[in-house]
Amino acid sequence: MVKRDAVSRRSVTAIGIALVAAALLTWAHGDDGPVRNAIEIVLPLAVGLGVVALGEWLHRTDYSRRAIGTVAAGALAGGALFLALEAWITLIAKPLPGDPGPALFAFALNRSAAGTLGSGLLAVLYVRTRRQNAELAEVTHRLQDRNRALNEQTEQLEAQNQRLNQLAEIVSHDLRNPLNVAAGRAQLARETDDDGHIEAVEDALDRMETIVTDMLALVSHGRLVESKQSIQLGASARAAWSTVETDGVELAVTTDAYVEADEDRVRHVFENLFRNAIEHGGDVSTVTVGETEDGFFVADDGAGVPPEERDRIFDPGFSTSDGGSGLGMVIVKAIVEAHGWTIRVSKSESAGARFDVTTTAGNE
Repeated sequence: MVKRDAVSRRSVTAIGIALVAAALLTWAHGDDGPVRNAIEIVLPLAVGLGVVALGEWLHRTDYSRRAIGTVAAGALAGGALFLALEAWITLIAKPLPGDPGPALFAFALNRSAAGTLGSGLLAVLYVRTRRQNAELAEVTHRLQDRNRALNEQTEQLEAQNQRLNQLAEIVSHDLRNPLNVAAGRAQLARETDDDGHIEAVEDALDRMETIVTDMLALVSHGRLVESKQSIQLGASARAAWSTVETDGVELAVTTDAYVEADEDRVRHVFENLFRNAIEHGGDVSTVTVGETEDGFFVADDGAGVPPEERDRIFDPGFSTSDGGSGLGMVIVKAIVEAHGWTIRVSKSESAGARFDVTTTAGNE
């Protein structure tokens, strides 16, 4: 294969050498005198040397074997075409004698050299144009890839800025209330020496800790997922269930499907959805994790989410309990979108809450 490649890359050089050899042979066997014979071989000799130089240049560059073969085929085709046309015209205009001799050979060689030169140059132009077009297409493809990467980074930055704005609103609103409570109760404790106010201060501080912890989780888990691995949804759901206070609620896993994702963040999604079902779902007895055609779902048999609250459940600060930070479902949505997925809430078959996560777009 290597030898064949080397021969192909030398094909243009071989054509040039053949022209040079034919020119020298014509000069050696010519019968019109040295000067006349030399004039007759100027064009084919020059073309032959030029084709040799062209062949060596092509051989030393990074042109492909196919491109060099195209130049060689073009040169041969042009030389043969010119020779055939000249022979046809000559036969029609003036029939040749039986033995035309060296003069006719020199004449034919000049015509063939001219055709080789013209078609060879056209073939080189064709090959260079195709190569430039290929390089331009590659540059265009790289620019498109870079633009896509920049667009993804822009979207990520916009999402991060949105989360930062959400955090700023939470810090300015949600943290201010427990902070004011803690400050007021601490002042009362100092003035009255009543230890009962200390418990209210501790509750306010616990509330602040919950909010801060959830804010850090939102910032951390909301980053675009760059490294994914194949994880089993059922195993991840069971692992998340073991970290949640279930209060006697049972987990039913009906899927063995796999998904390409960040395992820690997917587990965090399950944890938050499980806590949401247990803490806000009312009288829940079973939480189910199952598979859909384009992803998976988490459903419960509790009271469900009222239709008027389904559009607000992923809003920062929205909570149906006084002790929540209002960020649990925001974190779920941030993790889902960081994977390129989508999530929606609806009513389960048992009239409880159902969260469907569509993962198809994220895995294409």
